[in-house]
Amino acid sequence: MRKKKPVCEHEWVDYKCTKCGQFATDDDFSLISDNTWELGSLSEIKEKLSPELFTLHIGINITGNFQCDGWHNIFMYQGRLLPHTEAVLDELGLQEIKNSFSKIITRFPKFASDEFTCDNCDELKFLYGAYWELPEEELRKYSEEERTKIADYNRLIEELDNISDKYFGYDTPYDGWESVIVYIKKLHNTD
Repeated sequence: MRKKKPVCEHEWVDYKCTKCGQFATDDDFSLISDNTWELGSLSEIKEKLSPELFTLHIGINITGNFQCDGWHNIFMYQGRLLPHTEAVLDELGLQEIKNSFSKIITRFPKFASDEFTCDNCDELKFLYGAYWELPEEELRKYSEEERTKIADYNRLIEELDNISDKYFGYDTPYDGWESVIVYIKKLHNTD
């Protein structure tokens, strides 16, 4: 678990601390996210935050989780973010990622429903491919058409990861946090 207290008691204006002059890092964004999660469930957080701060919270989580493990693991372990992802990507100006994400949601709409949970993620494991195996009787549950769609999942996730890497990769501006920083600046009406 991350330490809850940074060395500097940062006061952020845009993406820079007014006390120490440091630019925000992934650790800072992670700390902000961790502290926000302490407010409760995602629905409780949504009730407690303004729409803009809720968007920021989801944007931080999408960026950080992508950098950590990629989109498949966001689908697997952060499914609660998925119903909000398209709107947040739109707000962050990440249309190319949104379009790629939307292709997956168009094929698998239940992944972005509020009812979707991953208590038993065998379907996602199966979708992800050869790394996971299901018993043959489980495979028979899927029609030929479903198996074709399932085969596309790997291709679509790879496409989404490749596009997202152009925006969230560590070799991009602000180590992948540019869209979050630009959004923060927009909230503060600064350049």
